[in-house]
Amino acid sequence: MDRAYSLLTIKSVDEGRRLIKGTATTPSPDRQGDILEPLGASFPPELPLLLHHKKESPVGVARFKKPTKKGIDFEAELPIIDEPGAVKDEVDRAWHSVLHKLIRGVSIGFRVVNNAIEPLKSGGLRFLETEILELSLGRHASDSEVYRRSRFGRDWPGSVPHQGHFNPLAREERRASHDHS
Repeated sequence: MDRAYSLLTIKSVDEGRRLIKGTATTPSPDRQGDILEPLGASFPPELPLLLHHKKESPVGVARFKKPTKKGIDFEAELPIIDEPGAVKDEVDRAWHSVLHKLIRGVSIGFRVVNNAIEPLKSGGLRFLETEILELSLGRHASDSEVYRRSRFGRDWPGSVPHQGHFNPLAREERRASHDHS
C-alpha cells in the first residue's frame, strides 16, 4: 500500500459529535514530485480513520466526498467512548491532538489499480487510477497547494501540512520496475 500525505485542512469542527471536515488530497505535486489524480480515485462509503497509520487501532470513521478536479474532501468522526480503557485513551488522544494542533496532517493509504502510473519528466509519478483504503491522522506535510489554500477551522487561523509518499524504498522500487517496463 502506498501513502500520500495531505495538509489537514480543517474546514469545521463539531466538538459535540467529534466531527472534522477537511481536504484529504489535491492533484498538486508532493515533495517527491508525485501526483495522485483525484478523479481516478475510488473508495468505499466509509473508510477507517487511523492514527499514524496504525491499522490495528482505528480511531474513527472517514467518509470522502465526490472527487473533483481540485481534490477530495472528507468528513471524519471520532467516537465518544465512555468506558475507560485503551480504546478510549487512543481515541481521546487523537481527538485532543487535532484540537490542540499537535496533529497537523492527514494521509491517505491507497493502492494503484490497473498499473495506472505515468512517469513524469520531473522524475515523479502520476497515479491515474487508485483505490483509497484509509485516512490517517499524522504529523507529515508536503502538498503545497493544500497548504496555500488551507485554514484551520473554527476560530483558529492557520493551516496544516500535506502530500508525500511515506515509504521511499517502496517508491524507488516501483519507479525502478516501471522504468524497466
